[in-house]
Amino acid sequence: MELEVDYGATEMTALFFTTLKKSIEGLEYDHLDHFCEEWDFFLTFATTTKPRFGAINTYLQSLKKRCEGSYISQENKIREILLGIEEILESVKGDQNDLLNSIANIDVRGKTILIYDHSHTVHRALELLQKKYHGNFKVVVAEQEYQKTHENIEVLHRLGISFQVVPDYMISHIQDSIDMIFLGAVTLKDTMHFVTDPGVYSLLSQFKNYPDVKNFIFCTTQKFSLWKSEPKDEISFKQSTKKHPKNSEIEYERLKYSHDRIPVSYFYQIVTEKGIFSAEECEKEFFELMKQVG
Repeated sequence: MELEVDYGATEMTALFFTTLKKSIEGLEYDHLDHFCEEWDFFLTFATTTKPRFGAINTYLQSLKKRCEGSYISQENKIREILLGIEEILESVKGDQNDLLNSIANIDVRGKTILIYDHSHTVHRALELLQKKYHGNFKVVVAEQEYQKTHENIEVLHRLGISFQVVPDYMISHIQDSIDMIFLGAVTLKDTMHFVTDPGVYSLLSQFKNYPDVKNFIFCTTQKFSLWKSEPKDEISFKQSTKKHPKNSEIEYERLKYSHDRIPVSYFYQIVTEKGIFSAEECEKEFFELMKQVG
């Protein structure tokens, strides 16, 4: 979970399969049947460990299907696995390019865009739109945790995009100046809830009475969690005991949650590598894909 927070869902997927490929290539083994046993164990473990990540689980399931069947001998199994991983890495890259092509259809000329999470997809979207519209838009960064906020600031500075920073709990003072909200997603559950960075739900709730503010969430369909979800199975929390910084006699319990869950209906448009969907269209696409994977 912490890796996903640090790297982002897309980068973590690419890192996972790049590392897996290098590990297999570096293996030394005496018997192929032993490798096959270990591979089957790995697949079972990786696809049932919780929380499951949509893209990684989807790709692992496709890799499992690729290697099933009597037509693949033990001698060819490793080659098939490595070829499958190479195709997955190409797919991750291709989906991101297609997602950016969809994002390019969003007209941001003269708009003020609010960003909050540290989504690398949002960063790439802003870079693309900066080139397309030559900086004819502004960005407001909703300030949250130090590291995430300053990563956003560093990206905007590098891209030469005009921006301001406002604490997330003070956004209500500038709501009238916001035109759009850009957000990234970790996954979409079968309950039709997006899993996002913590704090996004609270931020969006402030705009429920502002119908003119268009909020967009970016998510490739490979990130969809195409299985029956369990309540809160992708959200974890850390509980710790803290001392007051100025009074050591005061101790308190602190909870910190990893993600938020947000109904798909909260979003104006869902931007995917297959195009831009309404909430209803996104739900239909989700369950069509769910049928395909069985």
